[in-house]
Amino acid sequence: MDKKQLISLREASKLAPYSANYLGLLIRKCRLKGEKVDGKWCTTKTAIENYLNEVAKASFEHQENLNVKVPAMEIKKNLLNMRWAILLFLLVIIGLAVINFEAKRVKTSEYEIQKDQDNNLFIYVDDISTINSVSVLPKK
Repeated sequence: MDKKQLISLREASKLAPYSANYLGLLIRKCRLKGEKVDGKWCTTKTAIENYLNEVAKASFEHQENLNVKVPAMEIKKNLLNMRWAILLFLLVIIGLAVINFEAKRVKTSEYEIQKDQDNNLFIYVDDISTINSVSVLPKK
């Protein structure tokens, strides 16, 4: 650093929004260029300007990362997909419940088949309401 351009941290604090103590901390952490002269930390106007530019750039990049905006249409599409998924799930649950109910509701009728001497078949059932139709088909 050029000794002619060195300024005290008190003077430097007037150029930046930081106190002299904080500028000293930045120098000790090697974030701001500076050196000790006669037991006191000093820096330059250029070093302060460079540091402020770096901080502003880092802050801008950080803000840009935070401001990544998801288009409204993407949000609406995802909400719509979620609603359809929930609806489909509910329909599957309802369908399974109906199938289970119907399976329990089907009555198994006892039946008996008799054949008379004229080759007529008679089917006797316990509950006629459980029979929808009767088909007679030849064996293959």
